[in-house]
Amino acid sequence: MKSSLVIALAAAVAASLSGCGDRAPDPSPSSPHGAGAPAPEGVPANDPAVRRLERAAPPELQALVNGRFQPRGDRATEATGAIEVTDHAISAAKGDDLPTERIAIVRGDDQYRPGERYSNLLMVGAEQPVELRRVYPLPVAGDATPSDGRDGVPMEDDPSRPAPARVGPPLCASGDADFVALVMLNEGAQQVVRLAGLQGRSTPAAGAEDIEACAVLEYQAG
Repeated sequence: MKSSLVIALAAAVAASLSGCGDRAPDPSPSSPHGAGAPAPEGVPANDPAVRRLERAAPPELQALVNGRFQPRGDRATEATGAIEVTDHAISAAKGDDLPTERIAIVRGDDQYRPGERYSNLLMVGAEQPVELRRVYPLPVAGDATPSDGRDGVPMEDDPSRPAPARVGPPLCASGDADFVALVMLNEGAQQVVRLAGLQGRSTPAAGAEDIEACAVLEYQAG
């Protein structure tokens, strides 16, 4: 009886050992997290050394006002006469081209100085788009090169030379406009433009305390 039990236990151990040899091999370790197939040949890889501003140009601001407009009312007639607004200048019947640069599209509810909003200045709604432009310094009439001076003295340093007059359109009653705010409105079938010169060294904004607004001039298409 005892020998039969020993024989049965030996057979069971032998069967167990033979089963271990049939076990499937362990799977190979998975690849590290984030590793993937290389990019297809010919496809450029992203270069983190290239700054974002060098990868794509910023979108260009779209013009809100463009074209030729007739003065509407005595104030605009006396100040400028007819005007023509292009992407880079405002020209008027009274005065030469005024070089400008479009710097922002703001809203009527935005402030051009503390507590003063474009909506109140230009008589428009809070959501009305407003085109803001910077005015470039104008060339002066009779400007000369340094070689035109007397006895080798440049003319701009000659105290006897009268101050040259600027020739741009008079958007402000006194002094020159440093910025221009423009809006285009539809009154029935008529397109109306309102234009306001702004004076000051700061860019018009809520904290620009030195900005002062000139009178609003009005024009109509035609």
